Amino acid sequence: MKELIHIFNQGTDFIVDSRDVAKVFKIQPQSLRESIEEHEPQMKRLGHFQFETGNGIIRKQGGGRQEKFYWLNFDQTIFLLTLNEDFGSN
Repeated sequence: MKELIHIFNQGTDFIVDSRDVAKVFKIQPQSLRESIEEHEPQMKRLGHFQFETGNGIIRKQGGGRQEKFYWLNFDQTIFLLTLNEDFGSN
């Protein structure tokens, strides 16, 4: 079964987690975050721009680190995927 991006209803907006986008399109999450941050002005013009930190990678020895991720609307997601033709080619 193909991977899907979970879509969340946020009032009048539909948003996705940047980690899901990275997974489905085979993009390194850090690479996607860097692209988001590099193009922050354009992202803000496309809609509300927000990030969160949450549980990310769990280390074998226990514990974990907080992982930064973004909530993206449809336009922001499509914009990011058109920036780099290498996204999803792996």
